[in-house]
Amino acid sequence: MSKSLPLALSLLCIGVPAVGQTARPIPYPVTVSPEFTHALASGTRSPDGAPGPAYWQQWTDYVLTASLDVEQRAVSGTARLRYHNRSPDILDTLVVHLHQNLHAPGVRRNRPEEVTGGVQVESVVVHGHTLTTDTTAAAFYEVDGTIMTIVPPESVAPGSSVDLAFTWQFTVPQSG
Repeated sequence: MSKSLPLALSLLCIGVPAVGQTARPIPYPVTVSPEFTHALASGTRSPDGAPGPAYWQQWTDYVLTASLDVEQRAVSGTARLRYHNRSPDILDTLVVHLHQNLHAPGVRRNRPEEVTGGVQVESVVVHGHTLTTDTTAAAFYEVDGTIMTIVPPESVAPGSSVDLAFTWQFTVPQSG
């Protein structure tokens, strides 16, 4: 009998408000950002934040090849991509993240990293057109830190795709 008494007392205490307890606090009004209001209006988000009926995501199919030269600590390779524009927007520029450029000279970093030169992009081909870094050309690419911006020969329409090919290499940083 004495073993069940603590359980009985704890069951009696459930649901009994504490002395001096006030009502549940009411939060301040939530200010909805203009971006979220726009997402609601465009149908890409629902009021609870979940994807809405007009939600979309970009998609890329790709094939990567790479080889490692252990003695030189070098990786080289190619990337072939088909980028599918699932957005409702015409894309005049494409952006590729060059994460290995964290190790390029002059790149902003959050912490010290070994400088190995970053990734050397040897070629960028878009729909069979080899691009240059000449920004006065009709189609070109440029690299700023870890971001490569590509201006393709033709805009990428909604629902269409673009073929990209890259040749690249980089020096592997020391482990540490």
